[in-house]
Amino acid sequence: MLGAFQANGSQWRIIAGMAGTRYQGLDYVVVYGHPRYARLEGDEQVERLEQLQQIEVGAVEALNRD
Repeated sequence: MLGAFQANGSQWRIIAGMAGTRYQGLDYVVVYGHPRYARLEGDEQVERLEQLQQIEVGAVEALNRD
């Protein structure tokens, strides 16, 4: 699953403002269309998405540390 996360590593939703840049999370439209995800069966897509979201939560926390 880490490979799928890394493959989408440049697909972040970012807010840039006067207080700085904040990462919101991955752009799921892009994730869903990625070949590694799109060719999975329905149940496996759900499982992989849950795993990806767990990685994403940790990454968002790390990226948004002040």
